[in-house]
Amino acid sequence: METLPREIWDEIMAIVISFNEKDDIRSLRLVNKYLAKISAPALFASVSVWFGVQSLQHLTNISRHYELAQYVHEIRFSPLQIRRTEQPSSRGFLNLRDNLTKNDLYASEILEQIERDAQYQRYRAAQVYLLKTHAALELLRSAFCRLPGVQKIDILLMDRSTGAKELGKFFGDLEGTEYYWDLGTTLPLLFTALKALPSPLHCFRFQDTDNTWSPKKRLRNSSGSYTRHSIGMKALLQLSQDHDFTHLETLELNYYYSEPIERDKRNQDVFDQYSASVKTILHRAPHLKSMRIQIPGKDHQGDEGEAENRYRFTKALSEEPCLHLTSLELIDLTISVAAPLSAMLAKHFFKLRHVLLQVGDNPRKWLGFLAAQRRPGWHVLRSFKMVFYSYALVTEEPDVEVAAFVRMKVLENPLLPCLYPDSE
Repeated sequence: METLPREIWDEIMAIVISFNEKDDIRSLRLVNKYLAKISAPALFASVSVWFGVQSLQHLTNISRHYELAQYVHEIRFSPLQIRRTEQPSSRGFLNLRDNLTKNDLYASEILEQIERDAQYQRYRAAQVYLLKTHAALELLRSAFCRLPGVQKIDILLMDRSTGAKELGKFFGDLEGTEYYWDLGTTLPLLFTALKALPSPLHCFRFQDTDNTWSPKKRLRNSSGSYTRHSIGMKALLQLSQDHDFTHLETLELNYYYSEPIERDKRNQDVFDQYSASVKTILHRAPHLKSMRIQIPGKDHQGDEGEAENRYRFTKALSEEPCLHLTSLELIDLTISVAAPLSAMLAKHFFKLRHVLLQVGDNPRKWLGFLAAQRRPGWHVLRSFKMVFYSYALVTEEPDVEVAAFVRMKVLENPLLPCLYPDSE
């Protein structure tokens, strides 16, 4: 086993990690000391954290182990919270109680239900104590200052993997109403603790959820999604102003803020905070190479206000210098942003290697825009995809590769063969 080159084992670990199978790597570590040593970098490269007791204990243990602490390069954070409940969580409790006098077999089930609810309340109380006393903040600070290699922060606002194993161990399958993702309580604490990291950030991701497939245990859909957006956005804005982004190379902000409070006047406040956060980070990240940005839209004024928000936001993006930008992904575009988007591409086209535009309206509207991007000078471009997620194409695939067209290698607009004849 030890005669195999280290490169082969590294490739094996990479394949296993790509399937999110950390449990398999944990099993490998138990085989012998050699496998325990070579599997450690893959197992501890990314650490998932939420404000659960076991999660914070796991992070603390890793940070206190000098060798393992060196392997951690990414913190993946979830704002998961246990919801407060006053009554027993299962509706079946009342039925069990009513039938107790008819059949003694129900007695054990009632006791199990009472114990489960008591355990749930104890767990909830521990989490509240961690947050109210700021113990969670101090635990994060203490752990972060001992993790010299962390350069990537990945915040998933509705992460259904982080916390699932811990909660499943205590409660089995929780209902979707028993937990939620609280931006207002958790994000200010996390962002304050980030100041304790010894190394500057090279990658910052802030997005709704991770859509990659995972065989791991996952939380059920929560009816409440995530809450307290305004406080969460204020915290993000404060982070953008206080944190050092000088070494940032990758930025992903994919936050669909309008879904939970659509058409609410608070949307405009959240838009302003989100927009200011993006602009501030870009302005303070002179070495940024890759960005993936959600274009915010909807507000309480309807379609006219939505178009205005999108235009203002995209125009602000186009005015940022981003001197080292090589990868650009923009999400949730509409044709209303065509002018500032064209200006942005004209500024950066000669150095872009990868472009992805995710579009929400009719592909036919984008024919003229795409034709306007044809120019000599796209010398380093490798991929330019337009993804139409709301309209069916003849090809039955949502994405269209247009790199050859904008580089003037082909004459036909690649969108034309994808359109249905009656498309309007």
